Amino acid sequence: MELTIEDFSSPRLIPALEANMIKYWINYGTASGRKLYEGSDFIQFITGLPFSLFNGVFRAQLSHEAVDASIDEVIHSTDQ
Repeated sequence: MELTIEDFSSPRLIPALEANMIKYWINYGTASGRKLYEGSDFIQFITGLPFSLFNGVFRAQLSHEAVDASIDEVIHSTDQ
């Protein structure tokens, strides 16, 4: 059975699309030698490949005070 969405005004559409995209991309962080972090502050996956599509951060929920430190933490975690 194929699901067809007919009502694109649904308030659940955008969150469902976002959840689908995140689930797809974070799978790259679950392979051997890769990193996946899923916290309440953000989700990060690192593959080690020098291509931005294969390393990323989703759902960043940071306080104003934590933004700079969190960005530094994410950048430094990709160096390891």
